Amino acid sequence: MTNTYIPTTYTRILALDPTTEGLAYAILEKEPKRLVDWGVKNFRGTKSLNYDALGLATDLLDRYGPDVLVLEDYKDDWRRTRTTQNIMEKIATAARKRKIKVLRYSREEVQATFEGAGAITKEEIAHALTTIFPELIPRLPRHREIWMTEDYRMNIFDAAALAVTGASSE
Repeated sequence: MTNTYIPTTYTRILALDPTTEGLAYAILEKEPKRLVDWGVKNFRGTKSLNYDALGLATDLLDRYGPDVLVLEDYKDDWRRTRTTQNIMEKIATAARKRKIKVLRYSREEVQATFEGAGAITKEEIAHALTTIFPELIPRLPRHREIWMTEDYRMNIFDAAALAVTGASSE
């Protein structure tokens, strides 16, 4: 007896968004488009953010076996610290060792992906993502005023936006 359903266009995308305090991730299956897993892990207070974030990233690479890893293209981005940039490079190296394709997209490329939906800001993109993936609605942070710090859950939406950008450009 043979299995009659074998997906031919199956692509699993892992998008990671490292921060100064942790790592957000989103795993997306391109066909059919569905969000497999998502989350954010905070390593504040641990001795080695670099080591902990790399450990989580390699665990996700091994557990989900993605075909593609998507990271933010941080070149010329003053908002990313040297530590965060080093974490991204180590994660990219770990992915390449596993024969996983690494794609990088700038913030402008992510915005261009959601421009058709009328979403430009991070908050607008997050709301657009909840229409694609309703399961993210409970994670949607409330509106942020200019004097408020960004909610850590917004990094989940940054990772999901990177995953969708990777899926739409593949």
